[in-house]
Amino acid sequence: MKLAKDRLDIGLITDDRAMIEFMASEVGLGDPELLPVTKAMTQHRFDVDGSVVKVNLVEQLDATGRSGYSEIQIADARASAASLLVGPDEVRVRVAPPGDDGIDQLGVRFSVPDLAAAQHYFGHVLEWEVEAERVRLGATVIILEEHAEAPAAVMMPVRGWTYLTVQIHDCDAETSAVLERGATLARPAVTMGEVARFSMVADRWGNQLELSQRASLTGPIRA
Repeated sequence: MKLAKDRLDIGLITDDRAMIEFMASEVGLGDPELLPVTKAMTQHRFDVDGSVVKVNLVEQLDATGRSGYSEIQIADARASAASLLVGPDEVRVRVAPPGDDGIDQLGVRFSVPDLAAAQHYFGHVLEWEVEAERVRLGATVIILEEHAEAPAAVMMPVRGWTYLTVQIHDCDAETSAVLERGATLARPAVTMGEVARFSMVADRWGNQLELSQRASLTGPIRA
């Protein structure tokens, strides 16, 4: 996978505006960048050392389900000790000093029903670096946690942490490649004006990954 950025982004979906203040003030990420997506959705983008935490705010969210992405950990040099913050929709954010639990930038806890199947998905299908229960993409670490009660049939939309985003150079080529190796297509590639071209793929349980070709990182999007 040819990366355009050596760290992951992560997105959540909510209809609670308090989520923006939670991320900005309680988590301490400061003011977000606003990106209108549709008439019914705005995206509030918070920077975490090059990763983007995306709060997708919708007018009304008729959903109670969850994905396997259960918690993120943000490495913050201002933190003297690890602390767990729980926000609207029971969104979990752990803020900790760099190096805590081996995370120096951003960590994502990912609950899965089958550890071996998750390792195969990340290692073979996505071709990311897998070592035991850790997946590394550049600066970002995914912590795999096997649980019998982990979501086994994620149906969109869900509340809370919803999808990961990897920034790549060629959306169409990378989408075709991961589908050939066993990913499921959740949304065909679409182009958002001159901003980006992206698709959504999923693992065997329906947890989604956005393959994003962003013009600000890769240059103009070909028609």
